[in-house]
Amino acid sequence: MNKKVLVVIAMLVIGVGFIISMSIDDVKDEDKSFNITKSEIINNKISVEYDAASSSNNYLIEITSNDNIVYKTTTNKTSFEVELDNLINGTEYVLSVYADLGNEKTKKALNEYRFVWNNPRFVQETVLLDNKDYTLNIDASINNNNYSVTIFENDKEILKESLDNNEFVIAKKYFENKETILTAALYKGEIKLDEIKLYNGIDPLTDVSIKSIKNNDSISLANILLDIDGGDNADYYNVKIYREKTMIKEFNSHDKVLLLSKNMFELDKAYKIIVTAICGKYTRTSEVSFTINEHEQVPPVYLSNDWNNVKKGTKLVLNCTDSSAKIMYTIDGSDPLTKGIEYKEPITINNNITLKTVALSSDKKKSNSIIKTYEVKIGEKKNLAVYISPSNQFRNIGVSEVGYTNEMDEMNDLSKYIIERLEEYGVKVYRNNPSQKIKDWVKESNEYKVDLHLAVHSNASDSHDEYGTETWIHTDSSKTLSLANTIQKGLISIYPYKDRDGYDRGVRYALGALGEVNEENLEFGILIEVAHHDDENDAKWIMEKKKEIGYNIADSILRYYQIIE
Repeated sequence: MNKKVLVVIAMLVIGVGFIISMSIDDVKDEDKSFNITKSEIINNKISVEYDAASSSNNYLIEITSNDNIVYKTTTNKTSFEVELDNLINGTEYVLSVYADLGNEKTKKALNEYRFVWNNPRFVQETVLLDNKDYTLNIDASINNNNYSVTIFENDKEILKESLDNNEFVIAKKYFENKETILTAALYKGEIKLDEIKLYNGIDPLTDVSIKSIKNNDSISLANILLDIDGGDNADYYNVKIYREKTMIKEFNSHDKVLLLSKNMFELDKAYKIIVTAICGKYTRTSEVSFTINEHEQVPPVYLSNDWNNVKKGTKLVLNCTDSSAKIMYTIDGSDPLTKGIEYKEPITINNNITLKTVALSSDKKKSNSIIKTYEVKIGEKKNLAVYISPSNQFRNIGVSEVGYTNEMDEMNDLSKYIIERLEEYGVKVYRNNPSQKIKDWVKESNEYKVDLHLAVHSNASDSHDEYGTETWIHTDSSKTLSLANTIQKGLISIYPYKDRDGYDRGVRYALGALGEVNEENLEFGILIEVAHHDDENDAKWIMEKKKEIGYNIADSILRYYQIIE
């Protein structure tokens, strides 16, 4: 190689190096003007201020824990404040600010706000004083951080002391043998952090009622929504269900919205439900009577594929979970009851059609299904996005003898296989943060504008004698019906204990009782109960076959959207 060539190469290298150096310096100079300038936490409000970015007037605020997104929002202001109630005491979080550059590009502020959440609050199991010394329990690390408790009676301060540990005892001398209400307030300096009312000799409960069923209603044989109103301060609710004069079911619940299985009810029978709110010795009761006089319906017809995007030439399969029902359909939008063709083989789709279906009952004790309308369109699904939402119920303990710990840990572990399989085929997957609440997951899912919100759970029964798998959607008219049945059918195909009666618990309708399938919250939500973690066989299957189960769920989704055959 001659000297002239070497000189040219050297000049090029120096030139490129100079250009790169200039670019890096320019970026550094630009970034120096974009920092978080102020950050603080007062009570449970997080506040930050930051420089105006030279490249954008829009900002993305993100709070994470162990790389999981806990909170996310956008703003066009250079200050931000949020009040959160879903953070976990003792956990470290990172707040980051990004300038939104458009086209999914962002520039991160040079510094982050790192903090350990420590938001003291009262954690009480009861609000009854009962003429005895009463211990207030505080959830947080106190560490002599200027915390105090003040006790008021009728707005008059009767006791104030600083805190040096997580317990504060109210001596009975302040309320013994009195009918009174005390208010306990927790402070840090002059800032009130939490407040709780405590009752002595006074009923703390509010009136209770049943919202979802009217007295003397005549209703159909189906799952029944029990929506309890009132009963504030209740430790729990006792529910008794009577058929005629015989009690057929009794249980306690901390939830105010419950779904009663249709398996408890029979046609042409009278029923009574009594709900009692209980707080110590105090109770409030409500009851409702109704009859089951309307026939159970045949389940509606569902499809093998997403009808919004059907590849040309697809043989569309029509199904009904009642194998004895006769499926009738039309492809021109006319009434399938009067003009329907009996379904005998898959329908080849070569152009857009309006498909109407109905399943006719062969049982006189059942009525025909609802008529379903599907606007079938030729197309191919692109950029499929799914939000996976494994359970956060760590208190739901499984059969430890087979290694099942709790629902949260095992369903989060199983979900990684659903995600792995979906991502293998290019699906955009988002995942919830177990430290958040359902309302946060729903909000996040809607913000991401996903095609499917999938909640992944394992099940349990009050008497610990049930088993099998089930899938939940909002109602039988929901758009999720077809995919839910596809997922359920897929899981049942690999369920190993097919000699057990009723192992296929089917697709069920939550009627608003489950937030992650409620259509008021989400457009397309499905909840899977993979199997029962309190049944030894089911729990063993989950623990031994997580990858197979996860891949099976993912493959049902991929087939439904015609990503795989």
